[in-house]
Amino acid sequence: MRKFFSKIVPLSALVLMMGCANITTVWDKRGDRKTAAADLKACASEAWMLYSPKGLKGKPVAYVSQNTYEKISRPWFEKCMGKKGYRKVK
Repeated sequence: MRKFFSKIVPLSALVLMMGCANITTVWDKRGDRKTAAADLKACASEAWMLYSPKGLKGKPVAYVSQNTYEKISRPWFEKCMGKKGYRKVK
């Protein structure tokens, strides 16, 4: 029983953190995928977001609940991505 909860609780926490709403922002910059993934990971960490290297159709993704993004992460994340030369596409 203990093994069951040790696997379910972290997964449940992840699902709860993601929230119901899904906002996708695409960032663009010329360069290679490896650098882009490293930049995304660094900015996600700086903005207190989660990072998955194969999160969205095999592409790297940074994510957090919409509420957390709007109230905490957005300015940090967007500033970091901008400093690295990225611009928002959508």
